[in-house]
Amino acid sequence: MPIMNGLDATKIIAEKLPNTKILALTQHEEKEYVNQIFNNGGSGYLLKNSKKEEFVNAIESVMSGNNYLSKQVSDLMLKDLLNNKEGNSTEDLSIKLTPREKEIIKNIAEDLNNQEIADKLFISLRTVETHRRNLMQKLKVKSVVSLLKYAAKHNIIEFD
Repeated sequence: MPIMNGLDATKIIAEKLPNTKILALTQHEEKEYVNQIFNNGGSGYLLKNSKKEEFVNAIESVMSGNNYLSKQVSDLMLKDLLNNKEGNSTEDLSIKLTPREKEIIKNIAEDLNNQEIADKLFISLRTVETHRRNLMQKLKVKSVVSLLKYAAKHNIIEFD
């Protein structure tokens, strides 16, 4: 029996080493497991039965700062999203943002860099970096532009 499972290991690694990219290699295709890996700080999700080329693509993608989802799991998640089995929608995510996360987004929209946000909110630079990383993962966006589009769409920020 292993000391801990991949979900727990992902969470611990992400908390202790926030700049580390975590690519989960697993046999689990269940969406709950996929969601939990990303919620725990994972950057990628790859099935063990993936082809060699996909392993290389996944590693390159994650090392470049992007998230990665294996083709099989991506298809499964898309099918589930289209069927909307649990009624999850992107609107639900805005409700789950903490007041601090919303505050971070608003400051990003004001074109403040991480250090300026930290100074303004009286928090550490590392805390700001962690909030940004968590926001990107939580909202499943890969760029600040996408983050701001999401925030505008859900009335977290307004443009003049």
